Amino acid sequence: MQVLCTMANYELQMFPTDIFDFATYQNDSNPAGLRGQAQRAFAELSVNKPELHEQFAFVNLGRFPANEVLLESNPFLPAINNVNKVDADDNQALKDAERRKQNFLKLHAAHFFGSPEDGAAAPWTTSFFGRYSYVDSLEEIETKFEDLTIVGGRDTEEFKNDTFGLKTLDERGGLFFHEVADVPHTCWITDWPLLDDPTKTCAFQVIFDKYILPALP
Repeated sequence: MQVLCTMANYELQMFPTDIFDFATYQNDSNPAGLRGQAQRAFAELSVNKPELHEQFAFVNLGRFPANEVLLESNPFLPAINNVNKVDADDNQALKDAERRKQNFLKLHAAHFFGSPEDGAAAPWTTSFFGRYSYVDSLEEIETKFEDLTIVGGRDTEEFKNDTFGLKTLDERGGLFFHEVADVPHTCWITDWPLLDDPTKTCAFQVIFDKYILPALP
């Protein structure tokens, strides 16, 4: 597995619960906690504590629906996707964007795997570069959460505008999205309990042999 890093002095760490604990939003007394409240709170954390972007990939990769705020506050994901805001006369930034795109297009093929039963990534189609529809503010992540829709990977501006080469790769037959049922988020790398029945286990080796191995050259 490759880890993309463009920051100096970057050290990979697990995300600690003393900084943000999703479990506090998931309890019987607050059934709506994971339907807007947690997402808004995490987005606010990533905006208000920019130093976390230099410590935790989980913060870098958190694409929340308030897109204008995201573009201004996230130094990593918009840049990697080549949708970050740069001045038209910033030649170095333009060269960097083209370099990233050409580097991505060195791939002969790219296979992405995801499951509707992911249970961790939201929406689960982020496995295929999907996202939620946009809102205008961090507050609306909570107040309009139930109105959000899922935008598919081939319907995003990154794909349509070919910002980092995804559309080009698709047009030359090298982009593959594999949707597999009943695979929890972590089962792509290890055995893991099923989301709808924790007494049963998703076996990594079975998933690997059936879906991943056939995609390998």
